[in-house]
Amino acid sequence: MPVGPWEQEQLKQLRAKLRESNHVVGETALNAYLDSITSHEEHIREHQQEAAFHRDIILTHQDKVQYHEQQIVKHQDAISTLHAKIHSLAASPPSVHHQVE
Repeated sequence: MPVGPWEQEQLKQLRAKLRESNHVVGETALNAYLDSITSHEEHIREHQQEAAFHRDIILTHQDKVQYHEQQIVKHQDAISTLHAKIHSLAASPPSVHHQVE
């Protein structure tokens, strides 16, 4: 468990106090608490790594989503243009030949 110098000194004093008072239950509890803190710190590191991994995936997929959304707009514009040409073709006299693009 990473602790600073002040915390180390406080823990050292607490351990000495518990030993002097022959407080075995307190020492056991302190050790259990410190082990639990270490375990939680390990979980924090694991979750930070997982979060970073998924953040990278999100960023990658955001670019892909943006590309596909641009392609959708491009194809929707092409469909609109073709619909306009169909309407134009329907409105023109039969003798006029339209060039297909």
